[in-house]
Amino acid sequence: MRAIIIGIFIFLSTFPLPIERGVASVILPPLPKTAESKKVRAVVTTDRPLSNREIIKVLSKYPSLNLRNVFTVALDGFSVQGNREEVKRLWKEDHIQAVSEVSKYHPALDESVPYIGGDRVRSFFDQKHRRITGKGVKVGIIDTGMDYTHPDLQHAYRGGKDLVDDDSDPMETTNQGEMNTIHGTHVAGIIAANGKMRGVAPEAEIYAYRALGPGGAGDTEQVLAAVESAIKDKVDVLNLSLGNDINGPDLPISLALNKAVESGIVAVTSNGNSGPAVWTVGSPGTAEKAISVGASTPPLKVPVMEYGLGSNHYQSDLTLLQGSKKWNLTFSEDIMYGGIGEESDLKRAKDKIVLMERGVLTFQEKATNAEKAGAKGVIIFNNTNGMFT
Repeated sequence: MRAIIIGIFIFLSTFPLPIERGVASVILPPLPKTAESKKVRAVVTTDRPLSNREIIKVLSKYPSLNLRNVFTVALDGFSVQGNREEVKRLWKEDHIQAVSEVSKYHPALDESVPYIGGDRVRSFFDQKHRRITGKGVKVGIIDTGMDYTHPDLQHAYRGGKDLVDDDSDPMETTNQGEMNTIHGTHVAGIIAANGKMRGVAPEAEIYAYRALGPGGAGDTEQVLAAVESAIKDKVDVLNLSLGNDINGPDLPISLALNKAVESGIVAVTSNGNSGPAVWTVGSPGTAEKAISVGASTPPLKVPVMEYGLGSNHYQSDLTLLQGSKKWNLTFSEDIMYGGIGEESDLKRAKDKIVLMERGVLTFQEKATNAEKAGAKGVIIFNNTNGMFT
């Protein structure tokens, strides 16, 4: 059997797979929800501003509840921590509009500049025209912090706050190995780099608010506190390249962004990085008054296997297995059927592409057995109904 293969599903290699991306979203896996613990944290929104005395009076009825933060700018309300049942009972108190358990937020990063035509925007501030530079514009970035010592960003940094460690130093997470972060610096560079790299607004002033800590993890309280700080600092533009998997237009973060816009701030946030299914906009992309920027699907080169002749000619799309070696775009190879990839199925696999069914063995075991038998690569096909992940 001989087949023309455009691309290949797995090439046997331990090298990482190089992939060219037009648009990509980096989304960290969701962290465990606080619903799994006995104590929970929640943000309580009220129908009017409550004084500290009024809040303490309400909480005095609930022994397990501790007051954490009082919000006066981003929204009317406060946050608490304590027993879940007592948190739920807050709903019945006067002036309480909503009680929302704290959510986890993560950064959303894209590499879409060429795909969306961002390079052409640069002509707006070229040396000849200098039409758009961001001069005099205060841009707040709620993210993982910022490396304000970066040579392309030193000029832009004007201050900020760390809502994770509760201090005035919004430096990225460093010296923590795989938990180090760079996302906020990347975003700041897209906006206002002015050196070897140039952002879209190279003369803008950057205020960094570190609301996402080690590994890019943050929660509702930290993001809310960052929005509150940005409003107090009277930034002109507020960027939140972050989100969660809860599609809630009435969640505290969404409401806080509406308040920011009402105060005169242009709030911009990402959405759809969990897409493309319905209900994947996510908060704060669901904020009614913010500019919600949707994720894009890039032009893709999809590897295809062609087989058969004449009226029996077929094509099948292939999905690359993570860790596969780079492939040639078009080539032909001998293919043999290798069952489920057991060693006994692969005695004639030397120098061939092995076609295998899924099942019984893991993909790793199938590939390893084929490599031991001298195969050039493997293609694993689905033999059951449903999605092939």
